[in-house]
Amino acid sequence: MTNANCTSVAGTLRCQCISGTKYSIMYGSCITPISYNQSCLATADCASNFICTTVNGASYCLCDDDQYYYSLTAKCLNYVLYNQGCSSSGPYCDYVRLLECSAYGNCTCPTGYYYSTTTTRCEAEIFPGNACTTTSMCISNANCVSNICQCINGSYYYDVSTGQCTALESYGTSCTEQEQCQTILHCLSNICQCLTTQYYNATSATCTTSATFGAACSSSSGLYCNTVAGLYCSSTTSTCVCSTNYYWSGTVCTQEEDLYASCTAANQCPTNGQCTGGICKCTATTYYNSTLNTCVTYSTYGQTCVANVFVTSECSSTQNLVCSSTTSGTCQCSSSDYYNSGTNTCVAKSSSGVACTLSSTCNNVLGLTCTAGTCQCTTGTYWSGTTCVSTLGAGQSCTSSTQCTSPLTCSASSICNCPNTYYLDLVTVQCILTKAAGVSCTYGFECTSGTCTNSACT
Repeated sequence: MTNANCTSVAGTLRCQCISGTKYSIMYGSCITPISYNQSCLATADCASNFICTTVNGASYCLCDDDQYYYSLTAKCLNYVLYNQGCSSSGPYCDYVRLLECSAYGNCTCPTGYYYSTTTTRCEAEIFPGNACTTTSMCISNANCVSNICQCINGSYYYDVSTGQCTALESYGTSCTEQEQCQTILHCLSNICQCLTTQYYNATSATCTTSATFGAACSSSSGLYCNTVAGLYCSSTTSTCVCSTNYYWSGTVCTQEEDLYASCTAANQCPTNGQCTGGICKCTATTYYNSTLNTCVTYSTYGQTCVANVFVTSECSSTQNLVCSSTTSGTCQCSSSDYYNSGTNTCVAKSSSGVACTLSSTCNNVLGLTCTAGTCQCTTGTYWSGTTCVSTLGAGQSCTSSTQCTSPLTCSASSICNCPNTYYLDLVTVQCILTKAAGVSCTYGFECTSGTCTNSACT
């Protein structure tokens, strides 16, 4: 027959197929084994370990279902199982079990799947809330806890929109649900942040309770004050305080009441104010400044002052000061007082006859000045008992010589007359010393002798 030779086999001549052929019962002759993917009638006729398989009504020499054709050896090889070696050119992973060759050269499950030792194939990972037996069965970033898949507590949350365990949002990032924020944070106004009574400490990544009123603080390193309550850290005292014109109500900083508004405590009133009889009032040493809504300490001697609707003067009343102008000026003593630097008060100026060392202590309004250690009227005036008045002239009525203009004296007839050694000049109405003998004269009364002869005193 074709492709056969008569060959002795154990001493007996037999017909045998030549090398490279095999006997086919279907054809009744020696044939070349049918290669991969070629038509066939029986598996026995196929080469290697191929199987004659019917596909769409025609039969071909193919590999078994759990094998693949390896062209380098022209044989069918078994698919590689889980965690066995593989490459892009073979051996190949068992795709029926959903295995694929990883970058590390081993058969593994694709993303979103895990290898089940029970079914010996890749199964879809289990989502949070579903039953499990091992953590490897759960989706990424989830653990099997009490036989239920759960996102890793404290680090991830389940995002229903993506179906994944997503890392918790950090401070300052957006959110829609509380569960999206890190454990210490709260979803407020769609932002992961601390409670309003806390502040975020970036160093320790924690929320720290803000310092309250009167507590120690530091605006550079913390503790930080509760700004939501209106507090700030005073650079002077390093404690949490309310802003100017605000007071601590016990929970928040509240704006101070206006002057004369009702109150229950002094801290509710303007600065330097007091709560008296349930009404906000300034203390005795202060006055109300409506612009600042504050009780301001009265100005002292020499300081500026302006008119004020609530007080007659911004100047200290305890110092007896007055404003030098009705609109603006400086705090000074009244015209009848002088400033005593020793007592820091305005003292009444001295009257006539009082001892003095400076003229400023004498009542200049009355015309007095310090002369020879006492307050006296100036030349040309005399003390009337209440003020200094101009001295009287010759011929005017008087009660005392001090009332008469020197050198006039008050005569017994209560008239200011020139003394005996003087005569009255009718032109100048002045007392003139009488003239000695030989001095020119016009009238005898001009001469000491009382006689004037040939225009000369004799």
